[in-house]
Amino acid sequence: MNVKGMKFVITGSGAGIGAGTAQRAASYGASVVVSDINDENGQEVVESIKTEGGTAYYQHCDVTDEKQVHELMNQAQQKMGGIDVLHNNAGIHESMVSEELSLDTMSLETFNKVMDINVTGSWLCAKHALPHLRKSKYSSIINAGSTSSVAGYPNCVAYGTSKGA
Repeated sequence: MNVKGMKFVITGSGAGIGAGTAQRAASYGASVVVSDINDENGQEVVESIKTEGGTAYYQHCDVTDEKQVHELMNQAQQKMGGIDVLHNNAGIHESMVSEELSLDTMSLETFNKVMDINVTGSWLCAKHALPHLRKSKYSSIINAGSTSSVAGYPNCVAYGTSKGA
């Protein structure tokens, strides 16, 4: 697929796979909105893309906050003139919020936090991107997956469940 001229919104793109996807898409001529809760990291990704001659913008967004998600999609529309691709990459593993990782010791709070970001966040982003995506000839929604959704891993109950949802 040729992404030149396409407009991407990538959540959780301040580091890791999201940052790499943003940089790669921009290197092939796509415009990218980098979105993250870590503003410093997100801005660094945008600057790295611009340094390489790409087009990128930063928009802070907590994917569990519907108002912020709505604003993310509206800002993407304003800055890029549309959205062709939504990459739901924002996500967390239970080890990022708790030391109690096994099924019998994990708190409901930890489980719900992982589900809120990984599942509800993806749903909210898709919901608010959809009106913009419908205007695109080549629209796509990419939800980050994991082998954790099909294979059981120790201390990966919430994450695996969220990726299989």
